[in-house]
Amino acid sequence: MNWLLLRGLARETRHWGNFPNIIQKTLKSKKVIALDLPGSGIENQREVPLSIAEMVQDVRTRFLAQAQPGEEWGVLSISMGGMLALQWCAEFPTDFTRAVLINSSAKKICSIFERLNPAAFQTITKALFNKSALKREELILKATSSFHQDNQTLAQEWSNYSETHPVAPKNLMRQLWAAAQFTPPEKIENTRLLFINSADDRFVSPISSYKLSKFYHSTLKTHPTGGHDLALDDPEWIAKTVLDWCSETSLSEPVQQHSEML
Repeated sequence: MNWLLLRGLARETRHWGNFPNIIQKTLKSKKVIALDLPGSGIENQREVPLSIAEMVQDVRTRFLAQAQPGEEWGVLSISMGGMLALQWCAEFPTDFTRAVLINSSAKKICSIFERLNPAAFQTITKALFNKSALKREELILKATSSFHQDNQTLAQEWSNYSETHPVAPKNLMRQLWAAAQFTPPEKIENTRLLFINSADDRFVSPISSYKLSKFYHSTLKTHPTGGHDLALDDPEWIAKTVLDWCSETSLSEPVQQHSEML
């Protein structure tokens, strides 16, 4: 199976680090591609749509330009990327046979304080108004990572990303708005879902993924010590967990992932 990787709020494909290679090696995938969301990375000059559904249309156009007919694809996503994955699988049920959603959330299923920890909101606010790219990334690492909070080398590397491909404040606010308004689709058909959360997530409450997994009657796996950016904290664990889940769940079995009524 090939995999598409989707990052979250104000992050770009370079923030995956070595994760795509780990996924490709562990899952023996022919293709692993990562695409930037509108407003981030190489797409940073473009205006961000005001809804997750519009973001899906945008990214899907670029995805279809790289996917070949007859290929089997899964989507692996984190945070806001998980919102795109859910919307995508609902609207285009034949695009992906599997979807992995890490530390995501959704309106109506999760409370506002489960979707964004108040302390994390304060940290992000400080980061937004800090003129130093390095200081911004240091604050973000403290809020999103359990194992790299004081990694100055990584903070410097990430600050270089924001210098070369900055996310415009207006685009960041548009991403925030789209994420805040996202309501999960009532049902997902043809795509098997795996939800992953981090017990030490201080950005989005781990209960959010738990609630989503119950909503869709799907599997939930929990990392006992990782932070919100689990792809940074323990990429090998994610890859092994996805591999085990793929081995345990047969695609020949019918997928029945209808939610409870909203």
